[in-house]
Amino acid sequence: MLHSADETEIKLFQVVNKTGARIKVRVSVDGKALFARRMEAPAADPSGVVHPDGGSSATLTLKVPIKKAARRLTVRESLLLKKAKTISIAGGPTKGGAGFQIVITKDGIAVTQDYYPSY
Repeated sequence: MLHSADETEIKLFQVVNKTGARIKVRVSVDGKALFARRMEAPAADPSGVVHPDGGSSATLTLKVPIKKAARRLTVRESLLLKKAKTISIAGGPTKGGAGFQIVITKDGIAVTQDYYPSY
């Protein structure tokens, strides 16, 4: 389906910091900045409970307008990992209401397209 170059839709972005450290995330679409946010290190669990994944995570959820004709999404972390990941988001409609989940760990960046939050 062809889209007007200016036609946009609101997408949910969930950014999860599982690094245990402070990070800075920049997200761009087709080379143009979409948003940039600093995320603090996840808060320690005051109960002393040991989590199976090695710790808790800090989560940021945003709703951001994105052009329907967008082709590439780039996620860059610039404080800890100093890495970037680019995925293709072109090639057809995504599920209505779906968005992106970005998970940043000490090992890298994972991006899931057509993500639905579980709340």
